[in-house]
Amino acid sequence: IVLDPYCGSGTTPIACVLTNRKYIGIELEKEYFDIAEARVKYWKEQSNLKETYYYCSKQKNIDLFSNL
Repeated sequence: IVLDPYCGSGTTPIACVLTNRKYIGIELEKEYFDIAEARVKYWKEQSNLKETYYYCSKQKNIDLFSNL
C-alpha cells in the first residue's frame, strides 16, 4: 500500500492505478481532491480498457500495446 499524505492533483494514486498497487491519498483542499478524484477515475477506466484489450489480444496472439 502506498501512502501519499499530500495527494495534490493525484499523480501518485494514478501511478498506483497504472502499476496495480493499492494506495491511500490524503488531501485537505477540496479543489485538489476533486481534481485528483477525476484524474484517478479517468485512469482507472483507461486501465480497465487496456486490460480488456490485452486479454482479447492474447486470445488471438496479437499484442496491441507493443509500442507503449
